[in-house]
Amino acid sequence: MNPIERERDPVTGLEIAMEWAKLPPEYLATALGALEPELARQHEYRMTRDARAHARHMAGLIAGFVVCIATLSAAIVLGLNGEVWLAAILAGPSAAFMLKTLVLRKANTTDIKEFLRRSNPPPAEQAAQLPPP
Repeated sequence: MNPIERERDPVTGLEIAMEWAKLPPEYLATALGALEPELARQHEYRMTRDARAHARHMAGLIAGFVVCIATLSAAIVLGLNGEVWLAAILAGPSAAFMLKTLVLRKANTTDIKEFLRRSNPPPAEQAAQLPPP
């Protein structure tokens, strides 16, 4: 658990039990009776948090799958219609970048800069790449 999530969590049952261990033994039954509802609340909180995290992860997987299938289908259709360069753009680094972002949930700033550099070459390179009319 990272420190940010730890700060959001309420005091754990173990921490409460350690504090109540300092009490005399005759108060132990009362202390344990009060501790049980707190542990139930913490468990419910963790289960809800984990369920939401799982739902977000699954939504990313589904979105990545849909985007991947859509871009590859569009690339195939465009390739069959003679638009080879547009098909290459759709099936190339842009699809890989979207998959990495949506499915793996990893997008470094260096990846984004590299993607933008590849997709937008300087004007001198663009002129060299264009065929003469």
